[in-house]
Amino acid sequence: MTSSLPDLVSATWLAQHAGDVVIADVRWYLDGRSGREAFAGGHLPGAVFVDLDRDLSAPPVPGEGRHPLPAPDAFAAALGGLGIGHGQPVVAYDDAGGSIAARMWWMLRAVGEPAAVLDGGLQAWPTGLEAGPGPVRTAVTREVRAWPSACFVGTDEVDRMRQAPGVLLLDARSARRFSGDEVAVDPRPGHIPGARSAPWAENLDPRTGRFKPAEELGRRFRELGAAAADVVVTTCGSGVTACHDLLALHVAGYDRLALYTGSWSAWSSDPRRPAARGSLPPVSHSPGRTWRIAGAQPGVSWGAMTQPAVSAVEQARLAWRRAVEEKATSLGAARDQAEAELRRRLCQLWDALEQALATGMSLDDLSRRLGLSPGVVHALLSRDGSPLLA
Repeated sequence: MTSSLPDLVSATWLAQHAGDVVIADVRWYLDGRSGREAFAGGHLPGAVFVDLDRDLSAPPVPGEGRHPLPAPDAFAAALGGLGIGHGQPVVAYDDAGGSIAARMWWMLRAVGEPAAVLDGGLQAWPTGLEAGPGPVRTAVTREVRAWPSACFVGTDEVDRMRQAPGVLLLDARSARRFSGDEVAVDPRPGHIPGARSAPWAENLDPRTGRFKPAEELGRRFRELGAAAADVVVTTCGSGVTACHDLLALHVAGYDRLALYTGSWSAWSSDPRRPAARGSLPPVSHSPGRTWRIAGAQPGVSWGAMTQPAVSAVEQARLAWRRAVEEKATSLGAARDQAEAELRRRLCQLWDALEQALATGMSLDDLSRRLGLSPGVVHALLSRDGSPLLA
């Protein structure tokens, strides 16, 4: 029944199975409030407190970020000290939409342990809370398991991967922290060049505080380019809320996922690493001519596009190219003709785009002129400025 937990469990499910799992309270606050004091003031019945800084992180060191991954033996000792044995299912929760609890979920899942997050967190619990220090569980000895290299990446690896084809880098911080408009606790504002903004809070239904349905999450991450990626790497401020994106991605059906543990707090501390500012990546439409979609020119409606819409360009372009190439292959000798048609349409698009930029033509007007849907128009745009089938 609990040997293979789903990623998310409801409060109703947890109330029915509380005796079969370890309930872990992982509350933590960026503003310095004490998660342990919040726990003592009221927690789910039978829950144990898990300290993000002590149990799920190593002490911060220069270049490793604010919440480095603990050594495997330290993590095993922390779990054992909490009385969490091998194979014992864990349901983690917080009071921040799962943004902290997801870190424990990812770490446990990475080493093959059954774990879930309480959907809706503390606020979803329907009955009373317990106050006080919580139960004292009998400590156990745990086997040390190494961190799988596929699940965690370091700064040098991210620097290589961010420029590699097939890698999607998603930043789970708020859009303002991503753009650099809001300076929080890190050495520099901005984001890793090549990353796309994917705020963790947008994984939740704002009306309920619970995760959006899998289908809706799938649509969100497809728009960000996940379906075209071989691996999705998530980052945030210190490798905590990035796990919320990992959880949402997994709920949506993606499994080639990795966490950049050091995240922006590690990256930005190294002055040799580049930093990007602004909310949107550049989109090139022809060699030597590049505009940022946000605010390209006064009055141009492209500026109204959102980050998911811009990210959808890459996803749609790759999917369209794949479909055309498959069609051309099936036509055999007609491949050259198919490529020529694509190039003709690209030139037509670029000419129309020049006019759009000059006159403020809307995306809908441009789409009608080309006889294509807005999604296909975006698909035709090449971010590196090269022809689609070059």
